[in-house]
Amino acid sequence: MDGGTDTTKMIRGYKTLTMALLRSVTVLGLFLSCSFLSFAQLDTSFWFVAPEVCQWNNPTNFDRPIKLVISSMQNTPTTITVTQPANSSFAPIQETVPPLGNVSVDLTNFITSIETSPVNTVLNTGLHVLSSQPVNVYYEVCLTGVNPEIYALKGRSALGTNFVMPGQNEYMNGDTYSPTPYNRLDVVATENGTIVTIVPRVAIQGHAAGVPFNVTLNAGQTYSCAATGRQ
Repeated sequence: MDGGTDTTKMIRGYKTLTMALLRSVTVLGLFLSCSFLSFAQLDTSFWFVAPEVCQWNNPTNFDRPIKLVISSMQNTPTTITVTQPANSSFAPIQETVPPLGNVSVDLTNFITSIETSPVNTVLNTGLHVLSSQPVNVYYEVCLTGVNPEIYALKGRSALGTNFVMPGQNEYMNGDTYSPTPYNRLDVVATENGTIVTIVPRVAIQGHAAGVPFNVTLNAGQTYSCAATGRQ
């Protein structure tokens, strides 16, 4: 965040949730995000909260296409289903992953209901991927463009009730992008009635430093916090 201060926050949930530290676009493509290419977790259930990525630095789109890529190491076909549990208007997507193969699910047409924005608001943007056999899954943003990102989904390894989020304060986000990029964290609940307690070490949009606040989420609902400045 800003002011050269420590940006650590404590996030506590009374039911399971997943949390992702996300950063949109920065000057000269440095530190485009805090998620880097890594091996995904082999599992059959994945929850994900998609970040809001800056759309453009005219005339270039930075946030699309968006895709889920599912890979299987199984010797038989695997059925996968993509849902938005909190969004009844999202029709489930079902695909078959061939043996020892992969499929790409293009979600760009749904980008406005998948990227998590605005901040400080309970939203219904969480994704849930289920598979009939263990698979690897990652979320891909603009892979062939100037702002490529891959977020590896971690399955059960991403679930928990106590998280500490570190943040950097050395490099500023650019101010020529739309929407303006900020350091952010995004949370998705995996169970109904999840109470999330967030304790910001510095001020975030809508909340003062050091003052705990609660957010109640149902399964698939999301919540995003953002810095008050570009750092």
